[in-house]
Amino acid sequence: MEEIIVVPKVSNLSDSDFIANIKAKANAQISHPLYVPLLDPLASVVLDKVNLIETKMDERTELLNQAQGKTKEINSGKKELVGIMNKKWAGQVQNACGDNTAKIKELAFSYKKEHTPEPPNVESIPVCDRIVTNVPGMHILWITNNISKKKALPSGILRTDIYGQTGGTAPADLTQLIANGGGYLGEADKGKFINTLPGGNKGKIEYYILVYILKKTKKPFSYSIVYSAVIG
Repeated sequence: MEEIIVVPKVSNLSDSDFIANIKAKANAQISHPLYVPLLDPLASVVLDKVNLIETKMDERTELLNQAQGKTKEINSGKKELVGIMNKKWAGQVQNACGDNTAKIKELAFSYKKEHTPEPPNVESIPVCDRIVTNVPGMHILWITNNISKKKALPSGILRTDIYGQTGGTAPADLTQLIANGGGYLGEADKGKFINTLPGGNKGKIEYYILVYILKKTKKPFSYSIVYSAVIG
């Protein structure tokens, strides 16, 4: 013989499903008052409690919306202050205190030590060892240093910039190359630069000047001689 046990099944429900479930049970009791004539507490009392919970849920939603708005305001304020610290105060403290780390600490700032690269040899210049021309419409420049004879950049040099001029009179220097219509082509990658030339220039001469850029100032340090190769 089977025994019937009534279960409410109201656990582990979302807030909205819980409210709907309890309302359904209370309204069912109101619709069928004779099924359980001595219901305790009354369905109306349960509905009042449900309405109270719904009111608190609405208040919670409003508070959550307010909290989200305040969080955005807080994050915006923090972002502004980070900008002030990084872009303004840190520089002003640096200028005022210099290398006096004690003063920097007393002002509640931190510091880091950066390695300053040794300046390159004043005679250090980029050298184009060879220009490969066997691919039509392309030049491949292999670049080394005049002192080390290696592809690696010397200490203190950030990169090697490449300038080129297609056809025309051979330039004497970078200023003349630019005046002749030449310009910046790009930077070498690990001692190698590939220049893909536009069609219609076959047989013309491409002139190149290589420029070392200083790491500290980001400005030109030294210039190569003019190199040239015929466009295949």
